[in-house]
Amino acid sequence: RLHTQEPALVYRLCHKAMSERFLYAGEELFRFGARGSRMYFTMSGAGGYTVGYGADVPTEVGPRKLVSEGCLWVHWEHRGTLSACTACALAELSAAEFQTFATRSKCIQELQTYAHFFAQSIVTDSHGVEFVTDLWGQRLRIMDLVSRAFDGEEHAAANPAWKLMLLFSGNVFTQERLFEAWRDWAEAERQLRSPGVVNTLKRLWRRILQHASEIVSARPLGAYFAFGPPA
Repeated sequence: RLHTQEPALVYRLCHKAMSERFLYAGEELFRFGARGSRMYFTMSGAGGYTVGYGADVPTEVGPRKLVSEGCLWVHWEHRGTLSACTACALAELSAAEFQTFATRSKCIQELQTYAHFFAQSIVTDSHGVEFVTDLWGQRLRIMDLVSRAFDGEEHAAANPAWKLMLLFSGNVFTQERLFEAWRDWAEAERQLRSPGVVNTLKRLWRRILQHASEIVSARPLGAYFAFGPPA
C-alpha cells in the first residue's frame, strides 16, 4: 500500500533500512527471549522454528514467509528460536530505521492504526499473549489488517467473501498452499479425463454424487429438523 501512496518512502526503506542475509545449515538466526530488532522475509531455503526453549517439534519455515513483524510495531522479544535447516537467503528490515522513516511519512496516521490492529489481532488470534509466536501474520491476514487501516472498517466489513476466507484459513493461508491446492485439483481433473475403465467409473460416481447433492440442496432446511434442533 505504501508503494502506491508514498513510493519515495518505500524507495528509502529499500535502500537504507533493508539488507540481505545468508545462513548456513544449522546456523541460528535468533533465539528465544532475545530482543527483536529486525523483521525477516525468507527468500530461499528452509528453516526450523521452535516455540520457547525448543521442546516442541520445529515448525518448517520455507520461502516467502514473514517473520517477526511485531518488532516494527511493539517492543518485541523473540518468542522462539529459528535456525536454518538448509542454506537460506533472507531479506531483513531494520525496525529502528523503519520507525525513523515512518514518523516522517504522510501516512503516519494509517501506520499507527495498523500498529494498533496488529498488536490487538496478534494476541486475539493466538488466544493469549503467552501463545504469540514470531510466525504470526502471513500474507492474507496482513492484507486484511492493511485494508482496515488504510480503507476503514466499513470497507473490510463490506467484503464478506474476504472475511469468510480469513475465517476458514486463519493465519496459515499462503500463496504456496493456494498454488498447491490448484495444482492437485488440476492433476485430479487431468486424470479423470484420461481413458480407462477406472477413470470412467470415477466420472460416473462423481456425477451420481453431484446429482445427490443437488437433490439434498433442493430440500428446505426445515425438512431435516423433524424433531427440532438439538437442545
